[in-house]
Amino acid sequence: MELAKRQQVKVVEAVASVLAGCDFVWVSQVVKTARVPIAKLIDKKTGTEVDVNCANVLGLVNTRLIRTYTKVDDRFRHLGFLVKLWAKACNLNDASMGTLSSYAWLIMTIHYLQRCDPPVLPNLQDRRIKGPPRRYHGFDCAYCSDLSKLQEVWKSRNTQSIGELYYGFFDYYCGFDFDRDIITCHTTKRKPKAAEKRWSRNYAARPMAIQDPIEKSHNLGKGISRLGVAVAHQHDRHAYDHHEFRHGRRTNHYERRNSRLKPLLDQFRHLD
Repeated sequence: MELAKRQQVKVVEAVASVLAGCDFVWVSQVVKTARVPIAKLIDKKTGTEVDVNCANVLGLVNTRLIRTYTKVDDRFRHLGFLVKLWAKACNLNDASMGTLSSYAWLIMTIHYLQRCDPPVLPNLQDRRIKGPPRRYHGFDCAYCSDLSKLQEVWKSRNTQSIGELYYGFFDYYCGFDFDRDIITCHTTKRKPKAAEKRWSRNYAARPMAIQDPIEKSHNLGKGISRLGVAVAHQHDRHAYDHHEFRHGRRTNHYERRNSRLKPLLDQFRHLD
């Protein structure tokens, strides 16, 4: 069903109005200015946060893609939860406040897990396994959803624990070249911002570029501000704690890590 944004806002407001009279949920906010208007809800019993929108067909495809990745390797589900929990604790999970959405954090997690050595996750949009194109609004929505077919060509040899992968997540993004490269999970090849000429305005001029795996014109990191510094500081803390745990003594490891992190901190300092 196709709806103009004004109509989407009306539908979301109507749903929020009805739910506001229910005794099992709080309506915390209706975000009319979001790219896809949403009503933010909180379950009174569990505290679970839920976003409600309408007529977001590409969003449904994205959700199913994410769900399929969780079925490929359960470590993605656990790591994605930890990353989102960390982001929430650091107030870095609200795109309207200049950080990232939970969905963007999951795309970053998939990107990282595809590039572990050896990889934890495959590329479900690889043309060799995804099947014929299924287009919607000009975007190819096809991906491999047949896990039995996937198992014929893919099996991860990665044996890292959740803790090791969690540490590696921060280590990876500390060394990532945000200034030049795009974070993407629809290809496992390096993708420079300069290569995305069709939607260059959405990527080249932005401090962080995270490409939606389906709607490729959409940069999930276009509103980013202070994220770079926060990730770098978190990585620094994890690196220091990890080193002390393994060696049981204090060294100048912290100072060496600070030296390594300085270029990344400098890169994002103007965003504070």
